Amino acid sequence: MDLITPAFVTSRLPGLPANRSAAVPSLVTAASAMILHYVRRPLFAQDYDETYRIGPRNVVRLHYPVQSISTIEIDKSPINLVNDPESYRIDKPAGLLYLPYGIEARVVYRAGYDVIPTQIQEAAFLLVQAMLDNLPGANASESVTSTGALTSVRLGDYSESYATNQRSSLELSSAADGGLPPTVRNLLMGYRDDVGESRRW
Repeated sequence: MDLITPAFVTSRLPGLPANRSAAVPSLVTAASAMILHYVRRPLFAQDYDETYRIGPRNVVRLHYPVQSISTIEIDKSPINLVNDPESYRIDKPAGLLYLPYGIEARVVYRAGYDVIPTQIQEAAFLLVQAMLDNLPGANASESVTSTGALTSVRLGDYSESYATNQRSSLELSSAADGGLPPTVRNLLMGYRDDVGESRRW
């Protein structure tokens, strides 16, 4: 799923030449993939049923922001969320679940954004704009077919082939910044998850 729509881009870039307009949908998809790779977490709202380690100070790190929780089991024993609300505490924006004890917790919940935050949308737009600036005819760095289908992207130290979906070693050597321009990284600063999948079993 893309973070913005092609219309979001073209509405802000009136007068875009036809050959570049044709490439916008593929570039939107490429920019969305790069940003999701960089922030290291899902952004769109979805349902989860997962088992987590209970960390120091009895904290469980969930996907975030948390919208709702339907089930909590501590060491396979369910908590009554209605009659025993004091048995847990949740920081929904940060996805931090505080429990009284235990080694592992199964949590069924919904987390993510129903509407992608404005800063992330702006980051996606700026990344697409940077890609457009480097299309053939302007210091070509992207390979685009005659129908506008993107086959590969190179932006700074980032490169990816969309025919094989294999990232180059050049990207791996710059994994710290994901190959994104500084302006885009700054917009995403508050959304990157430095814990990633290590929180879950």
